[in-house]
Amino acid sequence: MSQIVYQGEPGAYSEAAALGFEADARTSGLPTFRRVFEAVASGEAARGVVPVENSIGGSVADVLDLLIAFEGVAVVGERWERIEHALLAPEGTLLEEIREVRSHPQALRQCAASLRAMLPQAGLAETADTAGAARRLAKERPAGVAAIASRRAAELYGLAVLAENVESEAVNVTRFLLIAPGGAEPARGEPMKTTLVLAPRAEVPNALFRSLTAFVGRRLAVHRLEPRPRPGRPGSYRYLVDTEGDAGAEPLKDALADLPALNDEVRVVGSYAAGPIPAAG
Repeated sequence: MSQIVYQGEPGAYSEAAALGFEADARTSGLPTFRRVFEAVASGEAARGVVPVENSIGGSVADVLDLLIAFEGVAVVGERWERIEHALLAPEGTLLEEIREVRSHPQALRQCAASLRAMLPQAGLAETADTAGAARRLAKERPAGVAAIASRRAAELYGLAVLAENVESEAVNVTRFLLIAPGGAEPARGEPMKTTLVLAPRAEVPNALFRSLTAFVGRRLAVHRLEPRPRPGRPGSYRYLVDTEGDAGAEPLKDALADLPALNDEVRVVGSYAAGPIPAAG
């Protein structure tokens, strides 16, 4: 039984994802994404789970930057989880009484259209995490305040569920990554996916485009290309790239060999089994 850390508190979606990776894991919540990376890098925890993108809210920028910054941490697995948000409040609260809804910024974005229609009178207040917003609401019980969190959070903290499935799109899916110290054995399967960091050379014309042709020319699908600013170099970027294949096997191994001539940095963050995306409906 390994220890898996996540950002948030019991009842968080990341906790559910952690148990999806390993059903009998010991899970522990930490206050920030950085602390999750630090715990894994130092060996304090065997694994960590972090959300990297959502089908409504988009990328989790803090996690992308940490994947680049922590060179001693590898991605060893991925899991796509359907996210079902609930509107929670102390027992007896009526919808028309709600003047404020609290939750993590991603959750508020995922529910923004629904909340405007359901609670036009309510303002939105950002918190560090969904489950934490529910726990504090249950403890403090401020009048006219609700939270967006999971149904499990409602059960854990003794809150009433005023509405379920308040996400603005019927299909709301978050991709979670399982991280481990570098050198850890990844989840293997078919198909395989690889995440890497590229920093195209400014002095090489069309360096990014030419880097991508290394994959396309070998019929390797590039699933995702995410630019992140390079500190101290305005207008210059590192890119997180998700491509199909295993970095240690052909044809991706050959593609990676073409990249150092075009990039200041080429670093494999991890190769791992690609997780299935939940179907609509």
